[in-house]
Order: sequence, then C-alpha cells, then structure tokens
Amino acid sequence: MTEYPPLTLSLSQRVVMDALLNTLVGPMTVEQEEALVRKVEANGHIYKVTPSNAKSLSKITADSLDLTSLVVELLGKALHPDARGDFLSVLDSLNTAEGNQALTGFPQPFVGLSREQREQALASWRTSPVESMRTLYKTFTGLCFSFAYSSKRTSMMEGIAYEDCDAFFKQHPDYEVVEHERMPMMSTEEATTKKLAYDVVVVGSGAGGGVAAAELAMAGYSVLVIERGKYYHHSELMQCEDKDFQKMYDSSGMVPTVQDNVDSLLANVFGGGTTVNYSVCIKTQDYVRKEWAELGLTHFASSQYDEDLDRVFKRIGASKDKVENKASKKLKEGCDALNYHFEKVHLNTNGKRHYCLRCHLGCSSGIKQGTQNTWLRDALNHGAQFLDRTKVNRVVIKNGKAVGVECQVRDAEGHVFISAKRVVASCGTLRTPLLLQSSGLKNPNIGQNIRLQPATMCIAYFDEPIMQQSEGHLISSISFAPENWNGDYYGSKIEDVGMIPGLLSSRLPWYSSAHHKDLMLRHKTSILSIILVRDKDSNGQLLYDARSDTPIIDYKISSHDEKSFVVGIETNMKIFVAAGARELYSPQPNVEPFIFGKDEAISVSNPRFIQWLETIRKAGIMTITTPIAAAHHISSCRMGIDPKTSATKPNGETWDVKNLYVADASVIPTAIGVNPMVTIEATSLHVSRQVIASLRKNSTL
Repeated sequence: MTEYPPLTLSLSQRVVMDALLNTLVGPMTVEQEEALVRKVEANGHIYKVTPSNAKSLSKITADSLDLTSLVVELLGKALHPDARGDFLSVLDSLNTAEGNQALTGFPQPFVGLSREQREQALASWRTSPVESMRTLYKTFTGLCFSFAYSSKRTSMMEGIAYEDCDAFFKQHPDYEVVEHERMPMMSTEEATTKKLAYDVVVVGSGAGGGVAAAELAMAGYSVLVIERGKYYHHSELMQCEDKDFQKMYDSSGMVPTVQDNVDSLLANVFGGGTTVNYSVCIKTQDYVRKEWAELGLTHFASSQYDEDLDRVFKRIGASKDKVENKASKKLKEGCDALNYHFEKVHLNTNGKRHYCLRCHLGCSSGIKQGTQNTWLRDALNHGAQFLDRTKVNRVVIKNGKAVGVECQVRDAEGHVFISAKRVVASCGTLRTPLLLQSSGLKNPNIGQNIRLQPATMCIAYFDEPIMQQSEGHLISSISFAPENWNGDYYGSKIEDVGMIPGLLSSRLPWYSSAHHKDLMLRHKTSILSIILVRDKDSNGQLLYDARSDTPIIDYKISSHDEKSFVVGIETNMKIFVAAGARELYSPQPNVEPFIFGKDEAISVSNPRFIQWLETIRKAGIMTITTPIAAAHHISSCRMGIDPKTSATKPNGETWDVKNLYVADASVIPTAIGVNPMVTIEATSLHVSRQVIASLRKNSTL
C-alpha cells in the first residue's frame, strides 16, 4: 500500500537507459532481416507466422515501444527510495569512459559503443563472475522483455503473431462464462465512523482466510474479513500482463530475496493467492502427511484430514475433465517413452473449459473457483462482511489475549480499532509474521524456517506447432519422476505451462537482439516446463523491519536443493528429447543451448546429448541469472508441539497470545512439493474447527 514518489532520470541517465534497452530490443541489420524472412518463407507454416511478421519484427526497437518510460514508471512503483541511488549510479557510471570500462570492459561511454560491442557487453553480464554484473543483466532483461511482450497490443506482439489477450473470447462467442454477483465491500465511511465489533476478524481472504471466514460464519458467528488488496469483479479483469500484473501483485510483481537469487510472486488482491493461482489442485501426498505426523502433528494422518481434503476438492470443483493441451500431450509422450510418472492435474474449474491462459491474472470468465467464488460467498451468504484495501497494522492484545485489530482503512486518515473475540491471521507466509511481530509477539520461530518451493523453467523448441494462444489450460499435467532422487522425497516435480510471451521472453537466454527475436518469432513451436523444488534445508527467514512495508526475504539455497534443481532440469531435458524436441534451453546461464543437427537423430542416447547433460550436472545453479521464482511460500509460522521449535500450536493458536490464530500457508510445517492451495484450505478447516470450539467453550463458561 506504500506509494513511492516517481523515479526521475536526468537527461544523461535517460540517454543511457535508452541505449541499454535499444540494445536488448534493437533493429536487425539488412542481412539479419533477409535471413529471418527466408527462414519464415521456408517454415512459416510451422511457426504460424508470415514473412510480413518477420519484416515487422526485425524493425522494432525499444524506442518504438516507449520501453524506457514504461520501465522507469515501474521502477518508481517498485524501487524503494533508499535503493534508487545505486541504480542511478550505474547509469551514471555507464556514461563515463572509466565507469563503463569497469562495467563492460570497453574504455568509452556505453552510448558511444557500436551495436556489436553493446550486445557483447550485455551478454557478458549473464555469466559474469561478479554478482553485481549478473544483477544488472537480470534487471534490464527482465524489465525490458516483460513490457515488450506483455502489453495488450504492441507492435512486438503483432510481429510474433500473438493475438489480443481477449482474442479467445472474441473467437469463441459460445464460450461459457459464469456470472457472479458483485461482492459488497464495506464503505470507508462505515469502517471509520462506526464502532465495529465482531466475534471474529479474519485478516486475509486467500486459501486460509476464505475457508476460515466461511466456516466461522456458517457456525453462526459474526465475521469481518479484512483484505489488504483490492476487490475486482471478474468483469473488471483485462487479462493483460502489463496492467493486471501490477494491480494484482505486491511490489508490482516480484519481491526479491536479499541475495537476489529468488523472485517471489506475492498476491495483493481480494481472494489472495487463489485469485491468481494457476488452478492446480493436488492433495497433500501421503509421504508428506506421514512426515508431519511423525513431528507430532497427528491430525495430518487422520481420517478427518482425508475428509477435509475431499471436502475442499468438492467445494472448489477440482476436476480432470477437459484438462489437456498439446504441450501436455508432448510431456506425456516423453514420459511414456522413458517410463516416467505422468498424470493430468485436477483444476478448480468445475470441469469446464478454461483456455484463456491467464489464470495468473484472475479469471475474467468467472470459471476458476477461487475463494471469492466459493468459500467467501458461503461466508457472505451467512452474514460475513468484507473490507478491502485495508492494512491491519497490528493485533491489539490485552492481558495476553487478542481483542481486536488496529488498521488503516484505504486512504482515510488515522487508525481504526475493530473489536473481536478472536483474530485469525491469514495474511500468507510473507505477511503473517510481519503482522505478528508488529503486534509484539516474540516467539523466535516467527518468520523463520521459510520454505519457498522455488521453481525454474526449461524450454524446448520442436519441428511442429505446439501451442496456440488460449489452447488448453495454463498447467495441465505433472511428472513426479525426479521427486525422490535422494531417497527422502525432497526432490523436484515437472509441470507443463502454457506459452505466455512475457514469460517466455524473460526466460530465454539473450545473446543478441536478432537471436532473441528469432526465438520469439518461433514461440508457437515451444514448450515451457516448470521445475518445482521441494526445498529441504535451504536457509530461509523473513527479516522484520518496522520501516518497510515490503517483506524482506533472506534465502540461501542449500547444496541439496541445488541438486534437486539440477536433477529436475536433466530429467526434463530427457523428457523433451524423448518427445522429439530439437532445441533445448536450460535455465542455467552457464550452459549453452543444445540443438540437434538437421540430419542428426533426436534421441536420449545421442552421444552429444549425453555429453551435454554432463555439462548441466557440472554447471550447478548460478545465482541471480538462473531465473528462479517462488509462488508457494510456506512455513514461516509453522505448527508444532513445542514453542522452542514452532510458532503456533497444533490447533493454529499462537504460543504467545491467546485467541490469536493463524490459518494460512505459514503454519504448514515443511515444504509440500506441490501447489499448496488444497493443503492450505484443508488445514484451515482444521484450524477453523479449533476456533469454533474455543468460542463455544467460552460461551458456556
């Protein structure tokens, strides 16, 4: 909710920024354009593009897309004023001979370099032994391509023949949209002028908070749900990455770690993570439940937890019906050839078609069964009230008991106290610890033991069209093949993911503008896969800073979890090849792409391919420029049977304060290894029963 003042560049700084971005997205030479056109003339029927697309794409520059203005605007929203000096000093250094030599190796200002020299300089940053150089590569390429290929209708999107973000709905007027009534939000006036008192205040509206609100309201208690983010009716969602991403995620999209090795996606919208979840529904695996039961949390091994998982699946419409796309078929083809595990995933779409590939930006068709279309409507139907765009500053505590919350309501001046007999913190793994600490809780485990379930992506190109826009679901299938490489089930899993230009462009290695444009022009022949790691012992903690409104994550990837990444990448590459892929792109910046020759057999037994797999194993995971992201944050207030090793009791109540419960991903004891939404909702059912029991007990005293 913090708004920073706009970032302002001096004229010289803007000139440098223009030069950087026009290097990343620059015009092709005549020779490069002619070569690309010839390539399209021969293979356009496969790429699904025309020579005119190639000609148009070849001429596009960052200037023609106004990328500098877009990037500076985003940096102004996301970059804390204290960090701006370092960024601006880099631009200043690049504008001097001495500074540019230190940063690029060329003894003259960056703007004076030839295009070839500028491309050489930027490409060298990707694998530089100096971390700050790799940070520069990550920053500029990430910002540049996320805008170039994410806007609603830019010349770049036209150049690669990618349709409008709402093209699917235009082309399929018979597509069944599910209409929902707008949910009522409490007005600012009511929230700030009336004396508000409830049985329960739930802070957060995601997987944990939504379930808690429903259960408590259906039990007959008065409930207020307070959400930091904004409520959007599904008809208000534009489904375009550049705009919706910024309005539905914290920090305009990414929250980096201190080490800059993982970027965290953090929802900031009514419905929380369930609004932007990829729809994937997977029950807690048996070996995970057994592990938690052995930690003393026996509920997870109970028949009651079985019933809770089943109830969640039923309420959110988890189904495998109509779950398929060509990328998923290719993944199955590769897994079957290698005798690897493969299965389609359940999606919370009630068995309906859901092919817009925009689950991460909400669901404009109203089909996805996030909390605002399920549990929160149950809560609404039983009298619950809702207050969005409101930050809870602290839980108010008296005599060791929670008695309400103090919050900042939208743009209103001053703080508002809302009374409650019970408070349920459901802000998520990255924000619940901050709320507890700002409320005075001292348990040393709060904010510790964070598991991020970090993920990276592998990319393959085929000799056939794979993915059309809006064809199939965003994620359709999963393979458990690398999940138990070390015998402890702390490995990785592989999921197919729909082709989204902004995602593909920022994950491809950049060698030159022409090379990158060539790859993007052929995007319809590509497949992206997610390598999702169940992190075992990476050291993660949330650093509390009362001055900061953004979570500060300290996360060091362990050697074990690094190996899980590598095993996952190697396994994924074998699957790609077994399915017939010709070009392979590892996320490791220090591993060159592998391309089978025109007359070379595409086979996992190919000696050259086997040798390339060895380079993957040796390369490991280079920090910063290996693109790693996290959307499954877990365990920062984990449940346990001892306050020395946990932040919350087995019933979800905090060890420090009575009547203060936590019901979200933060109480999950360890990493799960799959999308945690179903596990969170089932766990929230458990915590909600404990809250209800405590309220009933008090009412009989």
